[in-house]
Order: sequence, then structure tokens, then C-alpha cells
Amino acid sequence: MNKSNVDLINDSYDHYMFGTQRVSFDKIGFFNFGYWKGIDGSIELAQINLIETLISFFPDKSGTVLDVACGKGASTKYLTKYFDPRNITGINISERQLEVCRVVAPECTFKLMDATRLDFQESSLDNLLCIEAAPHFMTRYEFLKETYRVLRAGGRLSMSDMLYDKYWLDLIGPAHPKENYLKDLEAYRELLREIGFKYIRVEDSTDFGMKALAQFETRRLETHFCKRPEREVLEEIEKWRDASDHMICCMVYAIK
Repeated sequence: MNKSNVDLINDSYDHYMFGTQRVSFDKIGFFNFGYWKGIDGSIELAQINLIETLISFFPDKSGTVLDVACGKGASTKYLTKYFDPRNITGINISERQLEVCRVVAPECTFKLMDATRLDFQESSLDNLLCIEAAPHFMTRYEFLKETYRVLRAGGRLSMSDMLYDKYWLDLIGPAHPKENYLKDLEAYRELLREIGFKYIRVEDSTDFGMKALAQFETRRLETHFCKRPEREVLEEIEKWRDASDHMICCMVYAIK
């Protein structure tokens, strides 16, 4: 029996979040590349800078906010710095991750939910946050349509995202649906315009996202070069460089 997209994503993330080979950028509960603008030498600071930058698009902190694909709850917990916890909801397709979320941020609400089928009433939410998860959704287009549906008039979407070229999509597997392919950021803007958003800003953040993380990881691997097998280190460096060459990182802001 073939696994669904949801199962594939869960397997992938559970491997890195709960397995023995956790990735180097999962130190303080966040699981993202970070936003390295003005940051050097600390993935944790870059990750905090990313969420701070995204939250800054929400001027009214008195409203509701939905944290889509909330991981292990670090981003949801961080939202309590600005929002009333009673107005914060995190959703995820992994019950295992949600169990951690409820420990990390017990004051917030968490629900098992698919981002492409949001179980919220039309025009019921003020803000929606999504950090580096949309490439996994089946599909990004369905997620953005759902986002538009559940946001109130004037409601805001703030997200970080990645676009992969066709070469890389062939390599990274079914947890990254090929249906999400967009050739460039203008195609992304057109998608948001088609859905109906009144205000759209899509910024290329590649140099402050994956490329910066790849440079950071390369320096880290070089520093500890003699502590691991040479071939293993060289292969890992090449992996980071290859990934950064086939990916566009972006910050996406939209108002309904």
C-alpha cells in the first residue's frame, strides 16, 4: 500500500525531530533555516529573527492567530510574547508533535488538522503564520485558498517558503509534491493575485535563508573536519551547497 503525502511528511519530520540523527538546526525547538539578515554565527538567533520578522507583519496583536504546521510548538509558544494565548491556535498533521506542543505551550490551543482543509469558519481569523511548511502541502495552492477563506477582510498572512527547481524536486522525494512547483517569485505573486488577496509582497530571502545556513554549516563542518571521516564531511558540505543552488527562499506577506 502506497503511503499518503501526510504519512510521508510525518515519517520525514519524525525521523529528524525524534530520531537519533537530529539535524543541527533543531536546538531550541524551532525547525527552520532561520533568517540571517543582520545575524552571523548563530542558527538560534537566525531562527528567532525569522519569527520576529514574520510576526512584525501583524500590527494588531489583539486578534486571533493561527500557527500552521506548528512543529513541536516553539513558534506557537513564541507567539504568546505578543498575543493572548487564548487567541492562539497551532495545527499540525502529526499527533506525536502535537503531544510535545501541548507540553511546550499548554496555554495555547492545538488541533490535528491538514493545512489544505482548515476546519475553521469562513472569515473567522485575523492572522495566519506559516514557517517553511508550504512545500509539503498537497497543495500549496489549496492551502492558500483555504487561508483566504478563513481570514477576515483585512486579515493577514505571513509566511516563509521555499521554491525548488525541477532538478531538485526529482531528488528530494514525494514529501515535496511536484504539484507545488513554481518557476519563480512572480509566479508566486500571480498565484496569490488569482486567489484574491488585495495586498501582496513576496521577497527573495535566499541569501538570508538557505544560502546563509549552508555557509554556516560549511564553516561548522570545516571547524570539526578532523573529528569525522573525511569523506563523510565532504559529502555533507556538498549536500548543503547543492541544496542552496536549487532553492529559492522567500518571505510572503498578503492581506485579504
